[in-house]
Formats: sequence, C-alpha cells, structure tokens
Amino acid sequence: VEFVASGSRFRIYCPKDSCLVTFLLAGISCPRSSRPALSGVPAQEGEPFGDDALQFSKERILQRDVSVKIETTDKAATSVIGWLWTENNVNLSVALVEEGLASVHFTAEKTEHYRALSEAEARAKAKRKNIWKDYVEKVEEDNKENEDEKDDPAAPADRKVKYENVVVTEVTPELHFYAQHADQGAKLEELMTKLRQEFRAMPPVTGAYNPRRGDMCAAKFSEDNEWYRAK
Repeated sequence: VEFVASGSRFRIYCPKDSCLVTFLLAGISCPRSSRPALSGVPAQEGEPFGDDALQFSKERILQRDVSVKIETTDKAATSVIGWLWTENNVNLSVALVEEGLASVHFTAEKTEHYRALSEAEARAKAKRKNIWKDYVEKVEEDNKENEDEKDDPAAPADRKVKYENVVVTEVTPELHFYAQHADQGAKLEELMTKLRQEFRAMPPVTGAYNPRRGDMCAAKFSEDNEWYRAK
C-alpha cells in the first residue's frame, strides 16, 4: 500500500502487473477524512470520525503487503472496488465496521462477507462505538407501532399474492408493460375474428369517426393491414 487517502480509499502497487491502482473498500460507507489546502484548493473539513478511520487504516496497511480481491470498478472506471486483507489476514472492511468507523453499505447484502459485516456492525452499535455513540435502538418504538396496528381496525391486512398466467403484449420505454390473461386467449381470438369480418363486410368511411384521446376504438395496423383494438 503506497498511500492511504481515507479510511477506505488507498493507492496500491501491484507487483504482478507493475501498476498503481486506486482501491476502494467494498461493502462499507466510511466517513470522509479532512484534507489540507493544496495547490490553491482550500482545505476540506472531514466528517465526524473520518480522521479516526484514516488513522486506523494507516496504522494497519500503509507501506505493508496486503491481499486484495477486486470485485468491480467505480462508475468512472478510474478506481477498483474490492476486499482487502491485512498481513494478519484481517478483512479491513469488517475491522472498520467493528470499530464503529464505518457502516455496512447496502451493496454488501449479496456478498459472502455480509454476515460478518452485519454482526460487526451490531457489536459496534451495542457498544456505542464512534459513529454509533448516539445510537438509540428502535425496538420499543417498532413494538409500539406493531401494537397500534393490531388495535387499529383500519390497519391494512397482510398482502395476499395472487399469481396469474398472462401474455405480455407490449413493453414501453418507461418500463411499463401490458399483458392479457392467458386463459382468455380463445375468447380474444374469437373477438378479433368477428371484428375483422365486420370491417371486411362493412369497411369504415374515412373521416366518419374522429377518435378522442382515450377512446376505445379499432385501428388498422400498417405492418399486416389487420384491424386491432386500440385506445
């Protein structure tokens, strides 16, 4: 590790590839450390316990050999994100959380280290360590809300899931979709057959009907020249 910029951001030299990379610890949110004025850029005040997190990481990894596992890159593709183990095989993300110098980020939920991170955070909260010094458990409040819901006749009932077999007919650019009940397929085919037979027997007169926005009507599709329901 060549440089420690904050509790969770480092510059690492990879001997195998002979390159320097900016490395971000995965699975956690770490408070920002303060920055001194440099090259005309004013000093930046850090977040609470940001400097403590910086010092914690410095003492454990600066100018030392570490092991890393890279998971991905940031949005700008200028830094890599992953897990780091110290010389003593300690997961630094877990260690920072255990010390109350970082919190678990939601992206950790699908990783193999989520359980260790969650347990470490629970211990830090219980001991009111650093960023959790003012932490107040919400158990009593949550229990009270549950009791109020039980006593409230207007409280919503548990949601019941009802599955239906459908055929998706359209997906919009806004990711809305339209579907038809699969068991009504035969009825729909019969309706469309009658609709088309009716228009073949009595073709509509152009201009006889001017639909308004939202009207249910029939329209001729240019791709196959067939009539379909439209709105």
